[in-house]
Amino acid sequence: VREAIERDMLHASIEFLRTYKEYYSNMSPGIYRSLIVYGRILNEPDYVHDGINRAVSLLRNQFFFDGIWMEGSPGYHQQTIGGLRSVFRVAKGYSDPPGYTWPEDGTRFDDLDMEADLPFVNKAINSVRALVFPNRRTVAVHDQWAKSSGKPTDRNVPVLLAGMRHARLARKELPNAMQAHLHFSGGHGHQHADNLNIILWANGREL
Repeated sequence: VREAIERDMLHASIEFLRTYKEYYSNMSPGIYRSLIVYGRILNEPDYVHDGINRAVSLLRNQFFFDGIWMEGSPGYHQQTIGGLRSVFRVAKGYSDPPGYTWPEDGTRFDDLDMEADLPFVNKAINSVRALVFPNRRTVAVHDQWAKSSGKPTDRNVPVLLAGMRHARLARKELPNAMQAHLHFSGGHGHQHADNLNIILWANGREL
């Protein structure tokens, strides 16, 4: 019975999933997480490597070099990073069987920790903090709820997100903090026709 479940349901499901076209979208991390979870359950390192390789490709190909998700929206950035962090969690501590290397590229994992092993991950996690006002409200650019909240940068300083194409001018700290956001980016599916807009924040709120 166990063999039938593993072969006819679990392995078959994964092989069917692997026939999907890879879009590297904000929803893709769910697939990567599944590959890693089932690879660990079934002792199938090929699945684990496949999931991790796809996650790394998403980071390399779909994030701007400043760490912002290519859709330019802080909300979709957080959604994608949240999905990737769930991938990192299920992969953490994974080690390949003795002597195993992935036939696709010869890589091997021992006590894997993707957040520690990939320096760009921390940039992607923290870059969006520049798009949060000192009162923790998120800067509303592209498809982004104005009432969303996040974690701001530790200091209220100027920031240039040159990949996304967004500049933050800043001076002083709370309660006298001021920010001017200069937005000049395009987008990839969630952009608004609001290029060259200016957002001014002072006196504890968006003006």
